[in-house]
Amino acid sequence: MKNVLLPGLLSAVLLMACSSDTELTPTEAVYGQTMKSTALQAENKLNPYDSIGRNYREFLSEYQNTDYNPTTFSGVSTAVATIMGSKAVAIDNNEQALLSTSISSPSLSLTSVLANSTFSQSAKDYITTFADDFATLRQQPFASAYTEIVNFENTVTNSIALTTNEKRVLFSVTSLARYSLDHSCCEDTDWETSVGNIVAATAGALTDSDRAIQYLLISRIAQHENITF
Repeated sequence: MKNVLLPGLLSAVLLMACSSDTELTPTEAVYGQTMKSTALQAENKLNPYDSIGRNYREFLSEYQNTDYNPTTFSGVSTAVATIMGSKAVAIDNNEQALLSTSISSPSLSLTSVLANSTFSQSAKDYITTFADDFATLRQQPFASAYTEIVNFENTVTNSIALTTNEKRVLFSVTSLARYSLDHSCCEDTDWETSVGNIVAATAGALTDSDRAIQYLLISRIAQHENITF
């Protein structure tokens, strides 16, 4: 995938976010909000869609604490539907193919997803940059990744180039990314989050919040269980 932004633009954007008098510094972003319990250290109350990430973590924890043992994509999809209940939708063949491509070829999949969306070029730039940089974020200590993601969210909040719906999608994806990277409570450290998982979450978020959670759960569980689909 051709990166549509100049190298280092995300860093510049984040620096601008930190420098504004009305925004949080990196230290404030981590410590200056409402006190977090250990289990909620991924929380960012300044993200209006933070509950999406919390709901995702609750569903994933339920999967981890229940005796599910899927061996096929259908088994994963069924397990997720059981956990999510009425919030889940039936996954058709096209969606299965989309999730498969998200994992196997995340750059190609993201390009296709964004090309078929109504996103403005500015919104495409934001999400492409975030996906590209997620490969680095996932290798950092959580505190560092958390600070960078929150700064990115601050930039999204203050952007005048993004529509309300574009911000919804971006906030949904960043919330899911934060809670996916945090290993403090419900996840073993072998539950890795890939760029492909974030692409899957983005594809779902373009429809609605529940679809974003469902796509992320399916792609991440299938990847963890070594299920090819």
